[in-house]
Amino acid sequence: MKIQIGEKEITLEHITINQYRKLLSDPDIKDINFISLLTGVSIAELRDVEYNQITFVSQFLRTWMNSLQETPLSLVVEYKGEKLGLVQPKNISYGEFSDLHILTSQENMDYELISSILYRPLIEGEGEDRVIQKYDYDECVRRSKDFGDFPMNDYISSIFFFVKYYELLLEDSHLSSGKKRKGE
Repeated sequence: MKIQIGEKEITLEHITINQYRKLLSDPDIKDINFISLLTGVSIAELRDVEYNQITFVSQFLRTWMNSLQETPLSLVVEYKGEKLGLVQPKNISYGEFSDLHILTSQENMDYELISSILYRPLIEGEGEDRVIQKYDYDECVRRSKDFGDFPMNDYISSIFFFVKYYELLLEDSHLSSGKKRKGE
């Protein structure tokens, strides 16, 4: 997405985990600080922009940010020059599942670590045929240190996907166990 702020044209594709975390820590962020955080344009430069444009751009960015939750699921992403593949729920190991369950249950979630578990280096393939690096918690912790700029929209869509996948799995298992009881 491209936006015009004063004389500058800015291209935005996503918000990062670091930006999201700053927004969580300051829910009442002022328009000018919000724009600066998302665009990288300095406060000093933004002070020269017309007031109406600042309020318009801020409102537009807030609406855009909310729409990022509807980002399609990316099975493969490129992050800092490396291709990463999303874990396939049907192939998830017990260790991955339990670690993700614990991490997503915490009050202050470690978005970087969760993202580094969900998206790991792609070995080969694309789409459903992708093969990713074998799960290693310590390796994911190491990689997570560099995930502050990871797109928050990819994090959100992957977490949503996994939650829905496992909800449906549980629902199916409850239905099938109920049918067995009735038919016995």
